[in-house]
Amino acid sequence: MNLPPFGYELDKKNDTLLINEKDAEIYDLYLSGKGMLKIANELNLLNVKTKRGNVWTREKA
Repeated sequence: MNLPPFGYELDKKNDTLLINEKDAEIYDLYLSGKGMLKIANELNLLNVKTKRGNVWTREKA
């Protein structure tokens, strides 16, 4: 089963993506000019796990 992107949840009834406001902050970090490695490091420092429960890497951010 594919998971929706971090920051989104799947609305199974309508088969659409809904923004998860709490997790969507990752996009604010990107829009503020931070690179993928800095975003991954910040999420790890905050103990935020990926949807699969892993730590963040540059490739996952």
